[in-house]
Amino acid sequence: MRLTSQLITETFPDLDKVERLNIEAFPEEERIPLSEFLRYTDNDDAHFFAFYNEEEFVGFAFAISNAKAFLRQFLCHYASLAESRLWSRNY
Repeated sequence: MRLTSQLITETFPDLDKVERLNIEAFPEEERIPLSEFLRYTDNDDAHFFAFYNEEEFVGFAFAISNAKAFLRQFLCHYASLAESRLWSRNY
């Protein structure tokens, strides 16, 4: 396994995969819309990442941290790497 990451922006080529995974991994009442993550991508204190195993998209994470705020992360693993199970965490 060789895990790499890329920053996600509004023009990210695999944005549809990120959206699909967000919908699959989080129940509607816990899900944050992709548009909410994307509106912070120009801030220096926020980061939105996609993770890949070789060429395969396997997950995403979002983090924000500054003097007034907290760190909030969302991490999902794509089902193919998780033995057909999805894990998600909101912190």
